[in-house]
Amino acid sequence: MAYKIIFNAASLNERLSGVGVYTYELIKYLISSNKNEIFIFSGFSVKKINYIEQLNSFQANNKIKKHFSFVSFFAKNVFFKLFFHYIKSIYFNFFVKKYNIDLYHETSYIAFFTGIPTVTTIHDLSWYHSPELHPKNRSQFYNLIIPKSIKKANYIITDSSFVKSEIEELFSIPKRKISSIELGVRSIHANENLKYKLDCEYKYFLYIGTIEPRKKLNNLILSYLRFDESLTKKYKLLIIGARGWNDTRLINLINQNKSKIIYLGYQPDIEIANYLAQAYAFVYLSSYEGFGLPIIEAMSKGIPVICSNHASIDTVAGFGNCLRVDSNKINQIHDAMLFLINNKKQYSRFSKKGLDWSNQSKFSWASVAKKTNKIYGNVIRNNVES
Repeated sequence: MAYKIIFNAASLNERLSGVGVYTYELIKYLISSNKNEIFIFSGFSVKKINYIEQLNSFQANNKIKKHFSFVSFFAKNVFFKLFFHYIKSIYFNFFVKKYNIDLYHETSYIAFFTGIPTVTTIHDLSWYHSPELHPKNRSQFYNLIIPKSIKKANYIITDSSFVKSEIEELFSIPKRKISSIELGVRSIHANENLKYKLDCEYKYFLYIGTIEPRKKLNNLILSYLRFDESLTKKYKLLIIGARGWNDTRLINLINQNKSKIIYLGYQPDIEIANYLAQAYAFVYLSSYEGFGLPIIEAMSKGIPVICSNHASIDTVAGFGNCLRVDSNKINQIHDAMLFLINNKKQYSRFSKKGLDWSNQSKFSWASVAKKTNKIYGNVIRNNVES
């Protein structure tokens, strides 16, 4: 049976973050299955999406941030944030009734309160564990509203069993109302003509992600700068990612070492695939992740990975597929980078192990969409029967 499913488009802005990638890829594969009618709420209107081309056009032209740009100016106070969320909820519920929607899937933590069955995806609990790694007003807002969003949802989806267990324990969510679904690897192919963009007399270690304290980028940079001059000429540190919260010190550190560190800022997906394909190794030291999508995407290109040994990374890293380090210990990070330079046999081993691990069927967006669609049906049927 086909259902009408509505999504909030807040994460589908012109520059997709991790949540945006999740939302985009999920909707794309749901559309290709032709089982349900997909609607997207964009702040003041709702669009029905029938084809991938329509989704691409919507994502490229999404102006939701401009619609609510005044919010960021006025809503420094948490109560203003709650007020604007309430206003958007009114618009949202109007369209839910107008289009006779069967189910609402909020892919980005904070669901609008509505009378129809709701599935909410909670990607991580960094706002709960480490509020100091978020702007104060954001962490206060999250602490007020995300627990309510979790409690009100008919069903919760997480990206990993680690976050699933945390939510069950912290918010007393019964196991029958929550599932973990691993994320997929995107099929974005590299362009072999990339090299003209870099003075490629060197190899490079690569980081991809937002420039913010939680990613432990400072420790990566300090570890890399321990290389002697002969190594920094052969191996650069390439950093890709949009500027984030509290990033001034990191940007200053990068600018002080421009001869060794290359910062490219935000890059579109095709460029990221290119830089990944030609990287010597990928380094991702986040202190906490709901999943760690860049890790599995690097593995899928056959690139050895160095990542943090935090338990929240276990789902994506597996056992023995990459080098795990304490992201707070600069010596460990430095030694892991040197290990990949000096041990060609182990370099090849980690390349193959990561590639084999990432090729599992569970790391596919088709699988994510299939499992999620099954949850939709169960939630709708249970709501009708109850």
